[in-house]
Amino acid sequence: IGPNFPNTHIDHHSTQMSTKVHDETLTLEVEMGGPGEGGTDPTHTHTTHTTHTTPIPSSQIIAAEARITKKLMAQFQATIAQQVETQVEEQLRARQSQPPTPPPVPTPPPAAPDPEDPDDGKIPRLSRVWQGILLVGSLPTPVCCVTYAVTGVSWYRGMGAALGSLSGSCGTLVFFASPAQRSLDTTLVVYFSLCYVSVLGGIAVGNFVTDEEGNAASGWVHLLGLPVAFVVLYFGLLMRRKIGDFPRPLLRTYIGRTLFLQGMMGCLPPIVYFTTEAVNCLGDHWNHQGNIFEECGAVLIPTISITTMLLFSLTVRVIFAPLTDIKLTSFQLATFRRLSFKLRFQMMLFSVAGLVNLVMFGILEKEGPMTDLMGWLFCVGAAAIVGLVLSELLSIAFHWSAGTQEGGSGGGGGSSGADQGTLEILERMHTASSGGADVV
Repeated sequence: IGPNFPNTHIDHHSTQMSTKVHDETLTLEVEMGGPGEGGTDPTHTHTTHTTHTTPIPSSQIIAAEARITKKLMAQFQATIAQQVETQVEEQLRARQSQPPTPPPVPTPPPAAPDPEDPDDGKIPRLSRVWQGILLVGSLPTPVCCVTYAVTGVSWYRGMGAALGSLSGSCGTLVFFASPAQRSLDTTLVVYFSLCYVSVLGGIAVGNFVTDEEGNAASGWVHLLGLPVAFVVLYFGLLMRRKIGDFPRPLLRTYIGRTLFLQGMMGCLPPIVYFTTEAVNCLGDHWNHQGNIFEECGAVLIPTISITTMLLFSLTVRVIFAPLTDIKLTSFQLATFRRLSFKLRFQMMLFSVAGLVNLVMFGILEKEGPMTDLMGWLFCVGAAAIVGLVLSELLSIAFHWSAGTQEGGSGGGGGSSGADQGTLEILERMHTASSGGADVV
């Protein structure tokens, strides 16, 4: 703008200014609209145009251009400010019309790792020390039975029978000490197969061959028990794999609470207590050459019956209870309402076994021969336990109905009867007979 920019045109509202250069003469043309200098019409109904053509110096042009530019900038700034103010007001109204946004919920910091139970990627399992102790505890009965088969001395058979429930409990805990380690499946199957053959086969061989006072009927019962033992081992392996598929937190709870506290510290002490009574009697007659049951039958038979009941309770607590979360009410347990026939049958057998062992505990003697009452009670209790085991195995094998009749009493349920109301009673009895595992 200025003398160096000819033919420059500036237009603002009704004011126009143009500059021209003709033969070094600067001409300023100003056309002004609106009321004239002497006009008095404020409504612009009368317009006077005044044109001045006067050569003016360039300094005045620069001053005029500066004034116009300043005025334009002021108007531009005012317009921008007004637009900004309008937009701010619209945004405020929009925010007021919307519901208030709840404040953001603070994200809790990640939980610090538990130094007492770090998740270091290792598979949860019982300590090797405890597994070693339990493994040693599972050996006395097989060793005694093999010795009885070789020597034919009845004392070894009595010691093996007295320690049978203790060895079985330790073996059960070893079998489930590391359920997530599938690489140990073959080793465990081989070991427990040898134990079954040693116990059942050893007693059968002793009764048939080496023991002069052996009972052939007892030998056949133990020999026919071998197929049943292998079937039990097969289903135990299936249960072990199911428990091994638990999530890592549940598996740690199973190892720490169910297996260690309620199994080792809960059920083993009463079994050891009753076993000690029988072992004391056997120790007093360690050189007896005849039938040991004539000297210690009054303590051996009740001890075997009571400890077998505790072993059954431990087995249910360690194997079946972790695989179910279904419980029955006390009213259903008392009235047998909405219970399937299978569950009623199992409840009846369990009640009979419990009552028999209560009587056995009352007539337990320090030593002496077995009485007829003990013999009959032992047969009834053994039949009840065998019926419970067989009904459960058949239930698992043929996928019989679950416990209640609410979902129908037909087949195809696929869950075991112990998964229903029986577990409630078994767990309560286990807790009552375990000597306060929860306190530990």
